[in-house]
Amino acid sequence: SDLQDNSNANVSVIEAFYVDSVYVGHLAIDGNETNNTVLANYYGIQLDNTSSSTIESVHISEIQDDAVRLSDASNNKISGINATFNSDSGVNLLNTSVDNHITENYIANNTGSGVIINGAASTNNIISNNQIDDNGSRGIQTAAARTFITGNNIFSSGNRGISVTNTSGDNIISNNVVSN
Repeated sequence: SDLQDNSNANVSVIEAFYVDSVYVGHLAIDGNETNNTVLANYYGIQLDNTSSSTIESVHISEIQDDAVRLSDASNNKISGINATFNSDSGVNLLNTSVDNHITENYIANNTGSGVIINGAASTNNIISNNQIDDNGSRGIQTAAARTFITGNNIFSSGNRGISVTNTSGDNIISNNVVSN
């Protein structure tokens, strides 16, 4: 059923748990944040313990948490998404999320970071060729080792364009344009 104006939702719009090869593409998700008064109650797309999945050509806006959230997810591709005006991050990888590719996305005007990788065990992720603008916290933030951040354009995103924290190293950051 449809979510109605003046009603609160406590669900992620699209969820996949313990499933592989999920495809989400060519759609728009409007979180109707103006009419949802419960804060931090859902994600646009949430993949947990999922691998070999693709999220592409999706417009996600006005979600009250992360637009896209991957947890314990591996070998997934996020490309061509437009994540704007969400109340947390555009893309959030956490726990043990490895070998994911976040490429050619437009991520802007989110309250949190444009892209954030939480968890030291989230390794070998690639963040490349994204346009990341006007996010509240950071353009790209990683707390994981072996993160490859290359070819991104990051403008006016909080207090740091790219932030690397609490890692064991071996990150490669190259050919990015950062302007705050």
